[in-house]
Amino acid sequence: MDHLLAEAVQRLNTHVRPDVVVIPGDLIENPEDLELLQSVKDVLDRLNCPYLVLPGNHDPVREVFYSIFPDPGPQRDVAGIRFLCFVDPEAAGHCATRPANGIERMHRCREDGFEGVVIALQHVAVMPPGAIRSPHRYTNTIEVLAAMERSRIDLAIGGHVHFASKLIQSGRSRCLSAGKLGEPPHPYTLIKLDSDSLSSCTEFLVNE
Repeated sequence: MDHLLAEAVQRLNTHVRPDVVVIPGDLIENPEDLELLQSVKDVLDRLNCPYLVLPGNHDPVREVFYSIFPDPGPQRDVAGIRFLCFVDPEAAGHCATRPANGIERMHRCREDGFEGVVIALQHVAVMPPGAIRSPHRYTNTIEVLAAMERSRIDLAIGGHVHFASKLIQSGRSRCLSAGKLGEPPHPYTLIKLDSDSLSSCTEFLVNE
């Protein structure tokens, strides 16, 4: 993976030139391999733009993870976009649950008058029921989607299932399940935002 990640960073820096990069977790397989996690950070630090990273269920616990990576905190404004960052408790079957304080944080995300794009980041993808064929989901998906609608959250980004990237409409919001860079054909997802539209496409490091 070292060379694939380095190639991705190089391509982003040279050709894509994004405003921000987000990585929704599972950077390593063994949560005890902190040396490998540090090496991943060393490569990501070569990005010419800010990046936000969340721990996945294969990564160390939050406190250890953010002793290596910078903690984005519960909310971060980057390039005119407001990111809500969630490290939610794991539920049975590698699912997740958004607790009441997380739902409340969604409801408050525009209370300061912010009118720009709001994106929720989490490891487990938030998807409408039946949108993807995976048992890994939020145990309170309906509540999370309702909070997105009420709070005018434009997009939820997650990963975890390792399927091909998929963008789904849910009311006024959209939900993205990002593919896994570490599995062929090694995808990464580009998201384009402008004042009245949101689109995504998937590019590959290796076409097989």
